[in-house]
Amino acid sequence: MNINYLNLARVMSLHSNFKIPMGAVIVRHGHPCAVGYNYVTSHPKWCHGPNATIHAEVDALITASKVNLQGSTIYVARFYKDDSAAMSRPCAHCWLMLKTRGVKWMVYTIANFPYWIKERIC
Repeated sequence: MNINYLNLARVMSLHSNFKIPMGAVIVRHGHPCAVGYNYVTSHPKWCHGPNATIHAEVDALITASKVNLQGSTIYVARFYKDDSAAMSRPCAHCWLMLKTRGVKWMVYTIANFPYWIKERIC
């Protein structure tokens, strides 16, 4: 687990236009291969209603659409405005998409010390 990737996910969350900013970084063989952040979209390809949100994990998977992600790790970060960490565990839909693409591990922020958890995607 490299805390620098979690910090990069945190930086990516600053690009979000959503009220709950989240960022994601996918790492394979020690190198980041995709980044993403959550955002509100109105694009007809992605929108299934008003103010549809693209999750940070999905945005990273879209960015890595032509990259082999077998055995990779995703880092997901969410921080409040007061700079405290918050729960950022991927939802069931994102978890399934990550598993389908071959991502093996996820590291995400939590509200309590040590402020992150590493979990295997089975």
